[in-house]
Amino acid sequence: MANANAGEPVESGTPEEGEAAPPPLDRKGQVNIAFWSHVVVSGSMLLLVWAWYVLENVFGVSLKLERLEPDKMRLPLLVPLIATPVVALIAFGLYKRAVGIILHGIEMTGHVASYGVNIVNGVRDVTIEYEVGGKTYKKSQSLTPASAARIIEKGEARILVHPKKPSRCRLLDV
Repeated sequence: MANANAGEPVESGTPEEGEAAPPPLDRKGQVNIAFWSHVVVSGSMLLLVWAWYVLENVFGVSLKLERLEPDKMRLPLLVPLIATPVVALIAFGLYKRAVGIILHGIEMTGHVASYGVNIVNGVRDVTIEYEVGGKTYKKSQSLTPASAARIIEKGEARILVHPKKPSRCRLLDV
């Protein structure tokens, strides 16, 4: 299913006959979304760890649905104290990786290579194929049925490709 312009950067403002131009990429908005999604996920993880510690050590309630006896082992303070910087560092690293693709990525068009026939657990797998420097790469992602149907119907999707690591990309049409 290769197309003659596979792997070519998308030229904004030059849609083909009868097609609407894709909306311009809002990189600042994408960075904000990446930032807040990482803050919410990492914050939720830390909240759960600290809540677990407080439940067991302050209120004596076990997450195993039994009341803790004074001599039973409880969650040590060291666990949430170590988890806090570890989760924060991992979240920061993943955020920097996502922002690197958003800020420095090259916008391209990828073509649908394959897709899952069935919708499992509310998602459908779609594989996008794109070419950079004469080498073909594939990106598989689980999408909502509506997003998957839109991409499958068009047969292609806009993607951002990391300029130094073309195997890393981000789907824009989701």
